[in-house]
Amino acid sequence: MIGDKSAAGDSLAKLLRGIGRQFMTTKDAPIGRKLARSGPFGLVFIDLPLTRAQQLLDELTENRPAPAVVVVSSESQPAPIDWLKAGAFGCLTKPVQPDELKIITERALERWDLIEQNRAKAAALAQTNKDLEKANAYVQKLLDAKSQFVEMMNHEMRTSLTIIQGFSETSLSRFDHLDTKRLKFYLKIINDGSSRLARLIEGLMDLTNGR
Repeated sequence: MIGDKSAAGDSLAKLLRGIGRQFMTTKDAPIGRKLARSGPFGLVFIDLPLTRAQQLLDELTENRPAPAVVVVSSESQPAPIDWLKAGAFGCLTKPVQPDELKIITERALERWDLIEQNRAKAAALAQTNKDLEKANAYVQKLLDAKSQFVEMMNHEMRTSLTIIQGFSETSLSRFDHLDTKRLKFYLKIINDGSSRLARLIEGLMDLTNGR
């Protein structure tokens, strides 16, 4: 509750206490504005002169979604409907009636609870989206790594097949002209290439099976 008229403020405080609500009061508008912006308050009562009340309401409406209720004298201007148009949740006319105060307080706090629930849901949704983005980035990284691995395997397999095919063709075409030492050398290269190809195929099968 922000107000610089002690009599009205004390009366309003007594009424709030009577309906079982915890509250803080200050007569200093800058302090009240700071508390309203940063504190865990679900409702702000403004009991200030017209100009200061309008200025404070504008600031609270712009910077904080907590409902604000303006307390005015019966002969004051603007009219209650104008305060609502300016962003106030409600307007109480002095002397404030307990039943009227209780009703507007309960309604304002219900609205604040909905605001907080929506804010919590929005924060949870934002965190979920953030987690999904991280998960998608991780999956994409795995897919990229898998693609690179498959590309490398493809290159290695083609290389091994080329070696096996090349030395097999050479051995067959020049079989009658190759001495035993040279033939063994070619066969060893073919055997090494075959073993390498077998390992590559086994690795590719492991990747395909998710091992």
